[in-house]
Amino acid sequence: MALRAELSESQASSLAFLFDQTDEVPLGSVTVELDGVIRRSDPPMPLDFGFTFAGRPFIGKALSTSQGVRIDLDTLIGLVPYSVEDAFRRNRIARLMASLADSPVCAKVGKDQSIRLGLSISIPSAPTPVLLITAIVECLLDAQPYFDLVAEVVGTPERSH
Repeated sequence: MALRAELSESQASSLAFLFDQTDEVPLGSVTVELDGVIRRSDPPMPLDFGFTFAGRPFIGKALSTSQGVRIDLDTLIGLVPYSVEDAFRRNRIARLMASLADSPVCAKVGKDQSIRLGLSISIPSAPTPVLLITAIVECLLDAQPYFDLVAEVVGTPERSH
């Protein structure tokens, strides 16, 4: 089965531009002085970005560290049902979330019952666009089964009795 990507002309143009770039991606915040000079702000701030992978929206932060670059990715998977709504599925989700402790995926349940899954990626060298995209895609491909499993369990309707 061949993988077929359908990109718009602007998406293809943007990707072609990125892959032609060989300079390091500047991470952190900048300030613009009154005279128009752009300077890095101290302390370095993360570069926030977002994208969609396999139909799932992700938010990300890239931060320059003394060891290279750390990229944190996060996506919303769904909501944990309350016990009165679906106690069986709630317990199943709790067991699944606990089992993710030894996986590369970080699982969090928010106060609003939202389930978020995340990844943290370390890149030891200068972050060129190709290196950043490659590292992110490799990690997401490795973690995709975890995302799919949690999404399947979270989306499973109440068990019939």
